[in-house]
This record gives sequence, structure tokens and C-alpha cells, in this order.
Amino acid sequence: QIDPDTLDTVGEFTWDGDLSSQTATAHPKIDPRDGSLVFFGYAAKGETTPDIAYYEADKSGRITHEAWFTAPYSSMIHDWAVTEHFVIFPIIPLTSDLERLRNGGPYYVWDGSQDVYLGVVPRHGSAVRWFRGTNRFASHIMNAFDDGRHIYIDTPVGEKSAFPWFPDITGAPFDPEKSRGYLSRWTVDTDADPDDGFNETRLTYCAGEFPRTDERWATSEYRFGVIN
Repeated sequence: QIDPDTLDTVGEFTWDGDLSSQTATAHPKIDPRDGSLVFFGYAAKGETTPDIAYYEADKSGRITHEAWFTAPYSSMIHDWAVTEHFVIFPIIPLTSDLERLRNGGPYYVWDGSQDVYLGVVPRHGSAVRWFRGTNRFASHIMNAFDDGRHIYIDTPVGEKSAFPWFPDITGAPFDPEKSRGYLSRWTVDTDADPDDGFNETRLTYCAGEFPRTDERWATSEYRFGVIN
């Protein structure tokens, strides 16, 4: 926590002790409908653990909801998607492993053998459904919205990790062609069997990362976004 006038460090902010997760995401979302802060922690019980803690806090800073889940495997969940009715946790195979870390290996490695999972949870809910898909890479979310049944998530998607500082688990060199991310739309049918997975449609043929949109339209259907 910092002082908004002087930018001096105040100290660690724990929501008056209500934050039980050991971590908090770099990408919380603000719901423009009511100003609530929607956020989560991954590795929430400690280094490389598969635990996820999901929170909602009102605009006064009071935590109003907390729920815990276990991911299919331990990975970096850097960004996520929030819509009016759902939150979605993308499990992308930048995997972590405590034993590897203890042996002096890297914290995260790209594992091309692992599938992708989208963990779908109703807003203020406590049950997760994992929609499984084939191996691919995605990191930052441009925006997401839903129509009550279908969830639409817009994110750059590539064949392999876009970031060369994360090594391949096989030792393969960084591949700049396969690492290119193209803005794509993932569509989840919440009425379908999670084993049926989710659909992907490419939206652009210009590669890029770090997408942004007007945050006044966050969690809602929107018309414009930019990608670097």
C-alpha cells in the first residue's frame, strides 16, 4: 500500500486481515457497474502449489466474497477473465514444480505436453468447472463478456510461450514463429459438457501481445481494442 499523495510506502495491505491467500494477481479487474474489485491469488498456499483463491471486494475495500479451488496442475496464472456473470481462470502450461526449484532449476518452464484448462466459476460462486482444450499459449486478456450462457474471451494465442525467458521443458530453443500470438476469441458454452472443451476463432492476422481496451467496457460486450 502506498500513500496516494506522497507515494511513500505504507506497508502490506491485507484487507484488515481478511486476505488469507499468500498471493494476489498482477491483473485484478474493476467491474464498472459497481466499482467492485475482482481479484485472485494463484500458488495461494505457497510456492508452486496448485491452489487458487478468488475474491470480490466492494469499492470501499471490504472483501465480500472468497472461494478456493485446486487447478489441474501448478502453473503461472498471470491474467484471467471476468465477465458480468463469470470469472475464468486460464491454466496455461507455464508449469511450476517445487522439486525442480529445490534442485536449482527454473521456477517456470513451458510444457508442450500439457493441455489447457479454463476454470469457469459463477460470480460470487464457489464451484469451478474445468473446460479442457489442446496445448497452446496465452497470457494477457483484452476483455471478456457473456450472454448468460456463452462466455467470450479475447486474448492473443500462440503455439508456444511468447516469452523467451521461460525455457522449454525439453530444452528446445525459443521459436519466434511459433511464439507469435494472434488475437483470438475463446468461446465457452456453459451449458455444454466441460469435456467438450471450448472453441477458438482468430480475430486478426497481425501478431502482438499486451492487449488493452477501454476499461469502462470491461466485463461487457465492446467494439474496440488495441494490441502491441
